[in-house]
Amino acid sequence: MRAYGQLFAHVAEGQFGTCAAVRGIRSPSEGKKLERELTTKAQFIKALSDSFAVCDDVFANLTDANALQFVKVGQGEIVRSAVMTGILAHNSEMYGIVTVYLRAKNLIPPSTERQLQDRPLPPK
Repeated sequence: MRAYGQLFAHVAEGQFGTCAAVRGIRSPSEGKKLERELTTKAQFIKALSDSFAVCDDVFANLTDANALQFVKVGQGEIVRSAVMTGILAHNSEMYGIVTVYLRAKNLIPPSTERQLQDRPLPPK
């Protein structure tokens, strides 16, 4: 089981690798094991922020024309839009896991907190 910070390192590694492959560049995390190497909150935040920056370009440049183009990912080729959908699905799964960690510490996840703010308080 991953520690809380390792979840974010895992997301960063996944985004670095996948988005770099779609862009056709070398992954900034290549040869690194972020889940093991990062140990501080500042390091986790920086890696996650940097990985989003790599992916921002990929999402910003998605067009109807290139959405169905094949891109090399790992050993094979996958349609660009499917790769990007995979990133979103993976991040959603990781957020689900993060919410369990938060609830185990009696903390309210941000998505639940937003929903609670929009609801009227129950009568006393």
